[in-house]
Amino acid sequence: MRIPRSVILILVATLTFGCTKKSQRAVVIAMEHIPARVEGAEYKERQTDRDRWLVKVEMESGRKAEADVDEALWQSLKVGDRVHAEYSEGNYTGTTWVVELRKP
Repeated sequence: MRIPRSVILILVATLTFGCTKKSQRAVVIAMEHIPARVEGAEYKERQTDRDRWLVKVEMESGRKAEADVDEALWQSLKVGDRVHAEYSEGNYTGTTWVVELRKP
């Protein structure tokens, strides 16, 4: 089945222009380590095949978001630390995607 060129162009335009890159300062409000799922063990919500290091932040605007970070950054942070958050925000829905954190 061949997809019409117009459908592909509309999809690319929506993905390209449907969100805006933004950044602002944020404060770490929670941290969580979710261990990898072990075969044979009971499955828990949010577990994957690898360890996850999550940091929840509240941005200056009041918006809250969660970021998947590497273990080194997770170990260096604590609740109350200030970080710089870069994210994409949907132009139509206001949804926040792909939050990336770094120390200022």
